[in-house]
Amino acid sequence: MIICLGLAAMVVGCAAKKQAVDSLTAQLHFTNAVIMEQEGDFAKAVEQYELALSFDPLSYDIRLALGTLYLNLSRPASAIDAFLPIPDKTAEIYQLLGEAFRAQGQDVDAEEAYRRAWSTDSTNINTNYQLGVYAVRDNRIDEAAKYFRVAAQVSGNWELFAQIAEMY
Repeated sequence: MIICLGLAAMVVGCAAKKQAVDSLTAQLHFTNAVIMEQEGDFAKAVEQYELALSFDPLSYDIRLALGTLYLNLSRPASAIDAFLPIPDKTAEIYQLLGEAFRAQGQDVDAEEAYRRAWSTDSTNINTNYQLGVYAVRDNRIDEAAKYFRVAAQVSGNWELFAQIAEMY
């Protein structure tokens, strides 16, 4: 019995050390990726983010950075793959998912992602604007006006107020 407890303690200790090493390795690759991205070497940045992710697959920061880079590189399918596994998605992640789905032409998924973003942060300019665009597309004019009004008020963009006026 004592031997079994000793072995169990060693296994737990080894697992904790491996987890700490994996975390440090992920941070190292993440830092390298950020530097590569700042230097404009996007291919190497993607490589380093993906390596970081292999050591910490559920890292919010790594997935956010990688997915955003994919979006900036016009690789929306890869961005979606980076964002979807995040367990506790924030409004920011849902908004970025909306962008990625929209870029893929997946309007139903995009609108749903924007709605989820809006449910957490109803003042985001882009989220309100995109929901307004989808509402106009579906001829839900009053709903569109509501979203455009918020986007215009928050941004101070009077052109959006003009768009609202043209709808009526």
